[in-house]
Amino acid sequence: MRVCLDTNVVIDILGKTSDLLDSYAAFDLSLLHSFEIFVPITSTTDIAYILPRRNYASAQQAKELLVQLLSLVQILDARSVDAEKALSSNMPDYEDALLAFMAQRNSIDLIITRNLKDFEHSPVPAMSPRQFVEIYKPHTVTYAALDTA
Repeated sequence: MRVCLDTNVVIDILGKTSDLLDSYAAFDLSLLHSFEIFVPITSTTDIAYILPRRNYASAQQAKELLVQLLSLVQILDARSVDAEKALSSNMPDYEDALLAFMAQRNSIDLIITRNLKDFEHSPVPAMSPRQFVEIYKPHTVTYAALDTA
C-alpha cells in the first residue's frame, strides 16, 4: 500500500504537538506494515517554516528533522499537470487539491490527514490518523497512550 502523509501529520510528529499520539501511531503502523510512505515535496518547505515559527524546533533542528524524515519516506513530486487539475477541481483548498492530484498521479492509495473536510472531493481517499490506526493496527500491537486517551 502507498500512503501519503499530509503536512499536518508530519508537523504533529516532528513538532511533538498535542496530536502526536495518533499521527505517530499511523506513521509507525505504516512502517510496521512496510507500506510505502510518501510526503509531498510541497510539505517540506511548510515543515521547515512551521517548526521554528511555532517554536517546535530551531531552524537548524527543523532541517535535521527533515533529513531524518527523508531517510524514512519518499518524496511525492509536483508537476504542472497536478497544479492545473488542482486549480480546476472542486476541492476548496488549493494546497490540499494539489496534494490530492499529486497523489493520484503517483498511484497513492490513501492520504493520511487531520483535515478531512478539505479532502471530501479528493480523487484519492483520505482518512485521519486515528481512523488509520483503528483499521490497520494488528491485535498484537498496543499503543498504551492511545488506549488511555
